[in-house]
Amino acid sequence: MVVPDASDVFFARVFKGAKGVLEEAGYQVLLMDSEWDTAKEETAFETLIAHRVAGILLATSGGDPPGGVPVIFVNHVLHGVGQGAVNLANEEGIELLVGHLMEHEHRRIAYIGGPLGDSCADERRESFQTALARAWQAVPPQYLRHSDRLWSEESGERAAADLLALDPPPTAVLTASDKLALGAMRALRAAGKRIPDDIALVCFDDPVSSDMLEPPPTVVAHSAYEVGACSAALMLEQLEGRTAVASDVRVPVKLIVRRSCGCTSETV
Repeated sequence: MVVPDASDVFFARVFKGAKGVLEEAGYQVLLMDSEWDTAKEETAFETLIAHRVAGILLATSGGDPPGGVPVIFVNHVLHGVGQGAVNLANEEGIELLVGHLMEHEHRRIAYIGGPLGDSCADERRESFQTALARAWQAVPPQYLRHSDRLWSEESGERAAADLLALDPPPTAVLTASDKLALGAMRALRAAGKRIPDDIALVCFDDPVSSDMLEPPPTVVAHSAYEVGACSAALMLEQLEGRTAVASDVRVPVKLIVRRSCGCTSETV
């Protein structure tokens, strides 16, 4: 398995999910960390091929995957390559968040997404634009921001600060990940903005210990463990010759309503 950041909670849970399924089937799993670097990713491929692995589960940093072994993409995809992919239900998740903000009568909704060209980030951004356009209007370009290639908190903080400087500023911000949301919260507080009284904030992903944040964020939650388990199951189908065509599996998400959106009570 090759991931772009082995220290990230999401990818750690994905690995645990895949490891459980594959070990039960008699396989051992090697974990490689590309550090969001395509050169390191391709070096990882060389190492794994040299170790004669049966297949590769890949959350890609953008490198070209090797031939000769099955490749299942995990969350970050190169389209038209590999034998299948497992992603979250990105479109559904973004639509849930947009719809909830609109129930609070927000019309100036800004978006902080992942890096341009990242398949996961692109899908979530396009879903945001589509959801708003379907509801009432196109998204003003100045209300769209994207992160650095690491999806870092720092880039979320910078993006939120930029959004606050707009005239008029947004009344709500939707972020494409928990790290971006944490960075945005830092920027809003530094500017003296109260969440949700002055500006609402919601995010895709549920931050670790979210109940310790003030206010607790409204999120779209999911099971990273299930992403890993589904990826491993798809790989086993390939290894056993049970899948003739590429598959695109979507892992469900759910809206968890807390207080960062303006709700006074919490619902799941």
